Amino acid sequence: MFQKAAALAALLLPAACTSGPQHTVETLNTRLRTELAPDAAAGRVVLTPQPDGAQVVFREPPLTPVGSTVLDDRDQYIMASVTEALLDLSLMHVAVAQAPGSPLGRDGARAQAAADYLRTYRVPVIAAQPLPAVTPQVPPGGLLVDIRVQCPTVPTRTAWGLETAYGPAQPACD
Repeated sequence: MFQKAAALAALLLPAACTSGPQHTVETLNTRLRTELAPDAAAGRVVLTPQPDGAQVVFREPPLTPVGSTVLDDRDQYIMASVTEALLDLSLMHVAVAQAPGSPLGRDGARAQAAADYLRTYRVPVIAAQPLPAVTPQVPPGGLLVDIRVQCPTVPTRTAWGLETAYGPAQPACD
């Protein structure tokens, strides 16, 4: 009996260590690495994993004409890759920001266009704004997409000594 319990614990322990928020963040980063691999290899984007998500930096300036409020084809392709890599949207908190120093005075327009693109696909965007003047990882005119995983806390109650979830089904980090 003890041997069976020990064998079962040995099987379940690795799963327990990789579940929850950290596993969800690892899954997000793996998907982003896969989707953005061609653009990262070409130097167009830089993916930086974070403890609770990831940051994607668009390194090249936009190709759109001055005054344009839409993304150029290259930026749309990269944003599509980011969108496809996202997990359950209710777990994702996305912020878009643009570094100052955009050519021809376009500060903020690219970030707003990126936020609008994401909203078109129902990705909730927290902010679309210029970055502070000193942001070393984002070149002048570059774009930063900051993705954070927010795992909800599921309320529990005790039933016969066991904790059980109650209420409507909630998204969870697995």
